Amino acid sequence: MNILNKLSMIFVAIGFSLSLYAQYDYRECIDSYGNGDYAEAIVCFSKYIDKNPKDVDAFTLRALCYEQVEDYVRALSDINEAIKNHNKTAISEIDVLYARRGILYANIENYDEALKNYATALKINPKNTDILFNRANLYYGLENYSASDADWKQVLNIDKDNINASIGIARNMIGRGQIENAIKELDRLEKIDFRNPLIYEYRSKAYAQNKDYRKAIDDVIEWMYYDEIDSYNELALLYYAEYEPVYVLAKVSKQVVTANEEDKIYWLFLRASLYEEREMYKEAIADYNMVENLSSSPQISCYIRSGRCYNEIGEYDKAIDQLNKGLELQEHKNLYRHKANAERLKGDYEASIADYTKVIELDPMSNFAYYMRGWVKEFKNDFQDALNDYTIAIEIDNDYAYTYVARGRLYQRELNQQELAEKDFQTVLRLEKNIQKSGNCRQYALFHLGKINEAIGLQDSILSKYPTSGNHYDAACLYSLMNRPSEAIAYLRTSFEKGFRDFIHIEHDRDMDNIRNIPEFIELVKEWKDKTEKISAETTRGAGQIEIKRYVVKTKPLKSGVYEIPCTVNDLPLKFIFDTGAASITISSLDAAFMLKNKYLNEYDFRDRRNYRTASGDIVEGSVIRLRKIKIGDLELDNIEASVVHKQNAPLLFGQSALGKFVKIIIDNANNEIIFEK
Repeated sequence: MNILNKLSMIFVAIGFSLSLYAQYDYRECIDSYGNGDYAEAIVCFSKYIDKNPKDVDAFTLRALCYEQVEDYVRALSDINEAIKNHNKTAISEIDVLYARRGILYANIENYDEALKNYATALKINPKNTDILFNRANLYYGLENYSASDADWKQVLNIDKDNINASIGIARNMIGRGQIENAIKELDRLEKIDFRNPLIYEYRSKAYAQNKDYRKAIDDVIEWMYYDEIDSYNELALLYYAEYEPVYVLAKVSKQVVTANEEDKIYWLFLRASLYEEREMYKEAIADYNMVENLSSSPQISCYIRSGRCYNEIGEYDKAIDQLNKGLELQEHKNLYRHKANAERLKGDYEASIADYTKVIELDPMSNFAYYMRGWVKEFKNDFQDALNDYTIAIEIDNDYAYTYVARGRLYQRELNQQELAEKDFQTVLRLEKNIQKSGNCRQYALFHLGKINEAIGLQDSILSKYPTSGNHYDAACLYSLMNRPSEAIAYLRTSFEKGFRDFIHIEHDRDMDNIRNIPEFIELVKEWKDKTEKISAETTRGAGQIEIKRYVVKTKPLKSGVYEIPCTVNDLPLKFIFDTGAASITISSLDAAFMLKNKYLNEYDFRDRRNYRTASGDIVEGSVIRLRKIKIGDLELDNIEASVVHKQNAPLLFGQSALGKFVKIIIDNANNEIIFEK
């Protein structure tokens, strides 16, 4: 039993004891705490303490209330009073009070005082395993694994069958980097208690450190099964999904099929999140619709997320409809936020500004709402109002880099204040150091500061790590700004193919001015606008019933145990090795040179067109190329990225840059076939 549970039991004991004396006002205090009304409980206990200024248990209970509202200063003050006035009549045990004070000090990161209090508590009661647990976890957080081990071992001396203590020791092994030993120990513990979710939680981390992401995914699924789906394990699964996207979807889909009706809702919601991560928005909408149908009451989160997905596929009216359904149930800032975005994307700027204003009314600290409202005001040429909103957004959160880019451009382009613009761009360089999956803007700041090569190199790195639709659109913008139209249009095409649909933004995006009147640009945008108009009927027909297409590919098994797949690349017949472990399609520099020489590739298919060849004409190792068309039987994939390796005789590997396009892949060993579902 942990310290908090023990103190909660004290609540019950005190309430029962006091009820015998008909002190119903005290009982009301306890009821307020139990109902989660901590502010009311604090007021109630304060009135009682005014009349009983030395009541140890009242101070203890009010301290717990203060802790729940994260008022640690007052919580510490009350625990100090409880310890100072402790007597034999108190129900609260003195060792538990010292341990509680240790937890409070740990919460405010005063670890020395936390450890002193734990030591005092254990001196009073050296066999209190709850206190040993708390101290062992604190030592783990401080990376003092030896001290943590000592406490876990002391727990086992007291209770030799305490499996959580053994798990704690295995977790320390992971902290030390002793991964194989940790896995072996957790395997042993699984045989003892296979229902313990902590085993799977920590073993998944061990497997991930070994880069064995499939086993890590297996363990996260087990962790969810024996515990519950929460933000912590969901984030872990989404992270591992970046490495094994097909596998994780298959595993979650299996849970959707096998789970009971109540659990099915959680797995559907999780699968929808995975679809969103992969920009498979129609599939996500179908799952959110099924969640809504299975739920006993309307789900605000489904309206928010499905509205967001409809925005992503260009179905703005459907997005607004979904978000309005949510608003009929409850005013929620995220419903207004996504509705405002849909209205922006439709070009209804007045409605968009009004709804971003509603977001600000509901959450006055929403810097993002101010930033977006400023952006929409720029579309209306309300430059001074836009500047005011950007400045407020920065005052609320001065760490969000994109606002500085927006304000810097406004200073530069419309307000003729170059010095202030450069100051904002320099701030972006200071703030944004690491590549993110979305929202990167350092490359723009570099460009505006004249650091062109650095901007290109960074954009290449972003696309290499996260080849999403939004990042390809950013690349199109960057190359347009540099007045390199062929590359800009190529990146814009890829962004459309990956799902980018913000046509209103493209229409007003100043970054596109250098290519806006080029026939190729006009034709490309028109082509994808026309395609998008067809999506509505397709989405309506498919909601809840996404059509899965199956492609059966005959393969040739090789002696090494792998399969060879015949295919054509840009109409050139080739043979690939099917390799789920490869991060991307790879081809040898010899094959790449042959394809270039014979016009199966052109220079615009190379990501870094300036430096893809050496002086001798060889293709540079590590070059990233675009394969415009890969055909395997009836299956056709467009615009797949591939990496060039230096070995001239390296086999062609069919890896995750292609495999990640499929919902499911089935290997039929008996018939030497691979079945792709898309």
